Amino acid sequence: MPIAFRWAVRVLLVLLFLFSLLVEGYFVPRLGLDVVHVFPEAWDLFVPALVWSILFIGCGQAILVVVWRLVSLVARERIFSSAAVPWVRALIVVAVIALVLLVAAFVALSVREYTPPLAMYGLIGLFLLCLTFALVVWTMLGLLRRSTRFHDELEEVI
Repeated sequence: MPIAFRWAVRVLLVLLFLFSLLVEGYFVPRLGLDVVHVFPEAWDLFVPALVWSILFIGCGQAILVVVWRLVSLVARERIFSSAAVPWVRALIVVAVIALVLLVAAFVALSVREYTPPLAMYGLIGLFLLCLTFALVVWTMLGLLRRSTRFHDELEEVI
């Protein structure tokens, strides 16, 4: 991986992380207060929704940290080693945690009978996105394991 590309990825990861902090700290609370202003009956959902949002965005932040680590392994040409496998597994675990959070939000909103179509469609869309991400990364984990075996065999030959 060329050094310029590696640094470009890292800069983008930092920018995404900083943007996610801004969204967590400013935009989500502000949006929640705006919703409560328009729909006062949603006040009792404000704190749980805020906590849920922070946890969900935290999953995205964890993914950014893991990707940073994987980029570091690529930079040191160690991506096809057993050191990469736990990091790829971490991506899957974080995606599953995000899926659990999405299901919990869907169920909680359904039980409370607060089901605006946009929110429910958004949760379904995010669920499908996270599920697809988890399955793609799981497939990539299988490819990484196989590549690691081939890489180790080639190193023994050389």
